Amino acid sequence: MFPKEATSIPRIGLAGASGFVGTHLIESLAGHFRVRALSRSSNVVAANPGAEEVEWRRCDLYSLPKVTEALAGCDVGIYLVHSMAPSSRLVQSSFEDTDLLLADNFIRAAEAAGLQHVIYLSGLMPDESGEFSPHLKSRMEVEKVMRSRGVTVTVLRAGLIFGPGGSSFSLLVNLCRRLPVMLLPAWVRSTTHSIDIENICQAIQLCV
Repeated sequence: MFPKEATSIPRIGLAGASGFVGTHLIESLAGHFRVRALSRSSNVVAANPGAEEVEWRRCDLYSLPKVTEALAGCDVGIYLVHSMAPSSRLVQSSFEDTDLLLADNFIRAAEAAGLQHVIYLSGLMPDESGEFSPHLKSRMEVEKVMRSRGVTVTVLRAGLIFGPGGSSFSLLVNLCRRLPVMLLPAWVRSTTHSIDIENICQAIQLCV
C-alpha cells in the first residue's frame, strides 16, 4: 500500500498489459509505481478490477484520441504491443502495417499527453551479416517510429523470452517434436539468446 504521498510516485501507462510480458511486469511494478494497465478487451478490464497500485482501463490503440485520453496523467509509457499476437484484432492489412499504425498512435499520444519517457520492448537483432526476418524488420520499423517524436524513448531488445505463460518456447518445442522435416528460411541461421521473464521485468523497472 502506498503512503499518503502517493501522488508523487510516477504513474506508468502500460500498453499490452494483458499479454505474457505485461502480466508479469504488472506484478513486478506494483508496489513501486502506480500502473495504468491498458487493454482493448472489455472482458479483461472487467476481470481485473484493479487495486490501489494498478488501474485497468479499456483502450483501443487504433483510436489516437482514446490512447491520448488513456495516457493523460501518466509520466512513463511502456509499449509491449505486437500485432502478430494471437489475440490481435483480425484486420485485412499486414501485421507490419498494423504494427506501424499502433506504434505511431501510441507515441503521438504519449507526446500529446506529456509523457517524459517511453520504453519499447523490441526484438534481438542479427549482426550486419545476418538476415532480418519479417518479424524483426517490423520491430526495427517500430523502433524508428517510436523515435520520430519528441518523447525520450528507450528500446530494449530481447530474444526468446522464457517464463510461465510464454508461448514462444512451447511453440518451438512443439514444432521440433511434431515435424520430422521442416523447410527453414535463411534468416533462421542468425544466432539468438534467450532471457528469463524476470530479467526482462528487472531491465524495464531499471529503465523506469
